[in-house]
Amino acid sequence: MRLSCRKGDPGFDLVLTGDRHVHVFLDGRDICAVCHTADEELGEAHVYKINAQGQKYRDPETRDAAQEILHGRIEIRATDTTAHRDVENRLTQMFRLLAGGDL
Repeated sequence: MRLSCRKGDPGFDLVLTGDRHVHVFLDGRDICAVCHTADEELGEAHVYKINAQGQKYRDPETRDAAQEILHGRIEIRATDTTAHRDVENRLTQMFRLLAGGDL
């Protein structure tokens, strides 16, 4: 499963990411605070770089938040039953579409 809070990303889901109904883990460590896109199948987490003060590192030239891609075992977990149901419903819909069925 891929989940992102970035519009234009194939995993974009404002319902799940907007209210922080999910947590993202990289090799068992919660990275939700810095992660904006996670993909369990690819084992990738797109995260903001953090400076020594625990703040997003900004590129001195562009002033944009610097990012990096981390690799490892990615787990996306729902933090409440409503979000869990939403994830299950979306996965069910996806599998039906892939199988050629109607929603």
